[in-house]
Amino acid sequence: MAGDKGNNAYGGRCNDRFKKHTKKKARISDEISDLINREMEAKQKDNIEYKQLKAEVQSQVGKDKLKQQDELCEEAEEENKKGNTRRLFQIVRILSQKFQPRLRGIQSE
Repeated sequence: MAGDKGNNAYGGRCNDRFKKHTKKKARISDEISDLINREMEAKQKDNIEYKQLKAEVQSQVGKDKLKQQDELCEEAEEENKKGNTRRLFQIVRILSQKFQPRLRGIQSE
C-alpha cells in the first residue's frame, strides 16, 4: 500500500469515511464563559458575589438553551415547508432526545 495515508485496513480513508457532517452548536457563548470565569474567581473570595454570579450564569444558560431550541423549531418548520423530511426528522430527534448521562466504568484498584 505504498502512497496510502495511514496504516489501517481502509488505507487511511476511514477518518473521511466515518466523519459526521453535522456540527453541534456550542450552547455556551463567550459572554457566559466570561461570567463563569468571574464566578470561579468570586467563589474563592466573596460568597455573596459568587451567589449572584451563579444565579446570573444559570439564567443566561437557560435563556440560551431556549433560544437554541426556538432556532431548531424554526428550522424544522422551514424544512417541513421545503419537504426535506430527512433533515426534519434529524431535528425532531435532537429536540426529543431524553438526556442520558455517560456511563463510566468502575476501575479496580
